[in-house]
Amino acid sequence: MKKLWVLTLGLLLTAPALALEGAYTDSTGRSTYVFEPDGQVVIMALGQKVETDYTVTDGKVRLNSPEGQLTLHIRDNGQTLEGPMGMTLTKQR
Repeated sequence: MKKLWVLTLGLLLTAPALALEGAYTDSTGRSTYVFEPDGQVVIMALGQKVETDYTVTDGKVRLNSPEGQLTLHIRDNGQTLEGPMGMTLTKQR
């Protein structure tokens, strides 16, 4: 029994992080974040396109780039992402 518990714990610790998939857009349509399941995100805002990586842990999405880190909070079962200063992104169908 103890071996089974250790094996299960080991599998949980080595399991891949959760990933998002799909496009999320702000209410004005000026910013779109396209999440790929491989941990990459393409951000299109104000005529600029930036590609970076992201991780999902504890209900938060962390985007990493040379400019710094942005944290978004996952809401509504992944249908909404909330960021700083009232930024809200909604999943597109």
